[in-house]
Amino acid sequence: GTFHIFSVSGLHVGMIAVILWQLLRAFSVVRLSCVLVIIPALFFYSLVTGWKPSSIRAATMTAIFLIGMVSSRQPVPLNSLCAAAFVILAQSTNELFNPGFQLSVTVVAAILLFSAPIQKLLRAALLPDSFIPTELWTRFQKVRCTLAGITSGLVAVSLAAWIGSLPLTLWYFQLVSISALVANPIIVPLTFVI
Repeated sequence: GTFHIFSVSGLHVGMIAVILWQLLRAFSVVRLSCVLVIIPALFFYSLVTGWKPSSIRAATMTAIFLIGMVSSRQPVPLNSLCAAAFVILAQSTNELFNPGFQLSVTVVAAILLFSAPIQKLLRAALLPDSFIPTELWTRFQKVRCTLAGITSGLVAVSLAAWIGSLPLTLWYFQLVSISALVANPIIVPLTFVI
């Protein structure tokens, strides 16, 4: 359940996109210019790392989401995912039968659909008593609130990805990786730092 850490995949492409976005925004580069720099950089990264289907899929999905960010409307991530899947399938219809494509789309869809509700439930369980006004929180309670947000977000994404990948990993590999639920919230942030 942690193989995505070691292969050039959506995680790495996403990290490159976030790093470039933060770097460009730190220098007050406007959104459109950021997108015009990041999209070619992502495909260049895919080319440099061997033009693997997983990195091409991730670059395509990220590019479509970034294009949606600079359009006149608020992007809908699930629509961006469907558009990216359509573009990938228009280029090669055989991708529909590729387990990598199926896993990419279902895991991203599961993250988009399930992570926010899971995070809300987890965060509510970790927050201090809701009847105490935030102005009266102790330093410990404020730190606990911050840690609850970070921890619940990492666990929610890991759980949502696990839920999304479970049917396909059972079908193709006859495996259930429970350890991924614990390992991913720890390993993914460390990978980003590295």
